[in-house]
Amino acid sequence: ILFILSINIIKYTRTKDSNYIIEVILEIISIIILAIYLLITKEKMITINVIAIIVGIIAPIFIKFLTYKKINIMDFYYSLKFSNNSIKTRNFILQKIEQHPISPVWHKRLAKYYEINKQYEKAEEEYFTVIEQQPNNFEAYCELARILKIQNKREEQVEILENLIKIDPENYKAKMMLGIAYYDNEQYKEALNMYQKMLKINIGDYDLYYNMAMTYTMLNDFIAAKENYEKAAQINSYEAISKLNIGQINMILRDYEEAKKYFFEQKESEDEKIASYAYYYLAKIAIIEGDIDKAIIYTNTAIEIYPPIKTFIERELRFKIIYGKVQLQNQEKEELITKINSKDEKVVDYLERIYNKVDTLTDNIEHQYKSNEEIEQIYDREK
Repeated sequence: ILFILSINIIKYTRTKDSNYIIEVILEIISIIILAIYLLITKEKMITINVIAIIVGIIAPIFIKFLTYKKINIMDFYYSLKFSNNSIKTRNFILQKIEQHPISPVWHKRLAKYYEINKQYEKAEEEYFTVIEQQPNNFEAYCELARILKIQNKREEQVEILENLIKIDPENYKAKMMLGIAYYDNEQYKEALNMYQKMLKINIGDYDLYYNMAMTYTMLNDFIAAKENYEKAAQINSYEAISKLNIGQINMILRDYEEAKKYFFEQKESEDEKIASYAYYYLAKIAIIEGDIDKAIIYTNTAIEIYPPIKTFIERELRFKIIYGKVQLQNQEKEELITKINSKDEKVVDYLERIYNKVDTLTDNIEHQYKSNEEIEQIYDREK
C-alpha cells in the first residue's frame, strides 16, 4: 500500500488529476487502520487485513479503472445521484454554477443530469456552454453530438463532429462517430471515405470493418460488404452478428451453400435471438430451393426458440404464400395490391393469378419451384 501511495503522489504532482488525490486519501486511511490496530493489539486479524486491502488496494484499482475509461470519480458520484431525479441535486448544481459561472465541470454535470432525466434540449444547451467556456474540451463535442443524435438532429450532429475533426484531426472517436452520422444521414460515400481514412490508423478495429460492411451493403457493393464482414469476424471470432451478415450477403449473391455454412454454425448459438434468426434464414433458403417441408421445420424451430420472430416472419410475402398458414384477408390483399400497383403492373397481375388460382402452394406441389422463383423476384423488388 505504501508503494502504491508513493506512486500516486508522484503522479498527482505531475498531472494534478483529482482522482489521484482520492486514491492517496484511501491509501492513507488504509495505512492508519493497520497501524492503529497493530499498535493496540500487536496481533494480526484477517478482518482488519481484508478491510485494509479493500480500502487501500481494491478501491484505488476501481478508481484507476474509471480513469482508464476517462471517467472522473466525482462525475461518477454525481451520475449516481442524478439517477434518482432529485430536484435537490439539480438545485445544488445550479447553486454551484451561480457561485462559479465560468465552470465547465459543473455545466457538464448539469448537462448529464438533464440527459439522465431525458431533458435533451437543456442538456444540449449545457454542452454548448461547456464548449464555449472550454473550446478544447473535445469530449464535450462528442457528448453534444450524441445528444443531437438522440434528438434526431442529424445535420447539426454532422456539423459538430466535422468542426471537432478540424480542431483535432487525430480524434479517432470523433471520426467513428462522424462516419456513423454520415451513414444515418444516408451519406454513404462520405461515410465510406471516412472509414477508409481511419483504416490507415487502425487496421484491427472490429467496429470499423463492421461499419464499412454495412455501408458497402447500402451502396449495393455486396462483394466488398462480404469481405469486410469476414474481416470483422476474423478480429472477433465470437461476434455472431457478423457471421449472420456474411450469410445474408451470400444469399444476396445467390451462393446458398456458402450462406448455409454460416447459418448452420450460428443455429447452435447460446443467444436465442441469434439461433432463431439462423433458422429463419435457413428456412428462406429452403423455400428458394423448393424444400417446403424443411422450410416449415426450420421456421417452427425459429419460432420455438425465439417467439417474437413469428411477427417478423408473418410479414414476409414469401412465407405467407408458401405456407398458407397465415392467409391474407381480402382487405390485406387489396392494401398489398394498391401498394405495389404504382411500382409494377406485372406484379399485380401475378398476385391476382396467385390469389385466384391457388389457396396454398402446399396443395399444388407441381407449381412450387416456378412460383418460388417469381416470389423471390417480387420480394427483392418490394424490399
